[in-house]
Amino acid sequence: MRFFAPVKQRLHLEDLAFAGDTLQRCQRLLSETPGMLLFAGPAGSGKTTSGYACLRHIVGTSEGGRSSATLEDPVEVPIRGVVQSQINPAAGFTFAAGLRSLLRQDPEVIYIGEIRDPETADITIQAALTGQLVISTFHAGSAAGAVGRLMYPHNSQHCI
Repeated sequence: MRFFAPVKQRLHLEDLAFAGDTLQRCQRLLSETPGMLLFAGPAGSGKTTSGYACLRHIVGTSEGGRSSATLEDPVEVPIRGVVQSQINPAAGFTFAAGLRSLLRQDPEVIYIGEIRDPETADITIQAALTGQLVISTFHAGSAAGAVGRLMYPHNSQHCI
């Protein structure tokens, strides 16, 4: 069971208590295109909260001038100014299929709720290398573990 915060309690980047100059670095990265910002950690560590805070920052600083879209399972929080889509694997609308479709629309910013499989990881990285700012989450025990799993997904004992 998950409990979602009321709208007035939804966090922004400044609320996340980043250490040192991490907030300024994050804000600078969010103004870039292309690139990728990946939040890795165990369940309940704030990955989705951080990703949503990034989207709110982008919408706020660009005053809606950057086209932003999401693929999520489920859409947890509606964000004004962002086109949000929920995947539906039973209908064939997986993260990978949704991402391929989304790339044809050429948004500037893409948020992927979670990288769960090698195909989605590959498409996500290609999107970040070819023009989009990609923000995503990834289950991992550490940053090094996330990098290892992304580099060698087929050697992992996990889903990616």
